[in-house]
Amino acid sequence: MTTRLKARFTSGDATAIVVGRRAALVAADAESDVVGTIEAAFCNGDSLGRLMTALSSIGFDALPAFAIAAWEHSALHVVHRGGISVRVECADGTSSTFFQPLVA
Repeated sequence: MTTRLKARFTSGDATAIVVGRRAALVAADAESDVVGTIEAAFCNGDSLGRLMTALSSIGFDALPAFAIAAWEHSALHVVHRGGISVRVECADGTSSTFFQPLVA
């Protein structure tokens, strides 16, 4: 059985990282520590949990808005922070949107 999923990220200026069945959008320069950490984790095949541990070592106050969609354990997992929305559309026509509005 083939599972087809499509994730769409929306935001302003950001850096996209796509490796295999993982994609991320980070509201940061491509040379930032956050982008480097995500890219390394994707390339190394690290679990989403291990990636989140690595990001937490940067410090939550230092993390920019980001969204990650990763296919693991036969399911799509989405993690997002800040004003980046993620819309996931499944092959069966169902969809989900994840968004955390910015509160001033």
